Amino acid sequence: MKRCLDYLQGDEIEVLKTISEEARKTGVNAEELITKKLKFVKTCHSLSEFFEKVKTNFVAFLKKEKEKSLIDNQLKLIFGEMLESGDSLEQIIKAKGFDAPAIDSSELETLAQQVLDENPKIVEQFKGGKESVIGFFVGQLMKKTQ
Repeated sequence: MKRCLDYLQGDEIEVLKTISEEARKTGVNAEELITKKLKFVKTCHSLSEFFEKVKTNFVAFLKKEKEKSLIDNQLKLIFGEMLESGDSLEQIIKAKGFDAPAIDSSELETLAQQVLDENPKIVEQFKGGKESVIGFFVGQLMKKTQ
């Protein structure tokens, strides 16, 4: 990183002297060496822009993680999306639907009881040992919580 900063902030004459000396020592064509150095500088500049852009999102991400308002899988998805798209944390949370209000346990219990009351035949199947109907109950409860 120091070399990168030296190139970005260094005096052009010193850079040219350094390149000339390096070309002479290594036997590499000075033009090829300059091309390599320019690629390096462009990479440094791109990285600098990338880190500056990501910094704000990363700080927001760490705050959100500390709040414990999202589960680990959601955090992993958000972080990957932030790096890929450059979108803000809030944009991604909204797009993925992670900002939906949480349901408290008493409301969830009420909804679960409604599902059971509305499906007495399937409750009897479960009581009779047919455990595969649990998926049906989960699906019905998910519909009610949307």
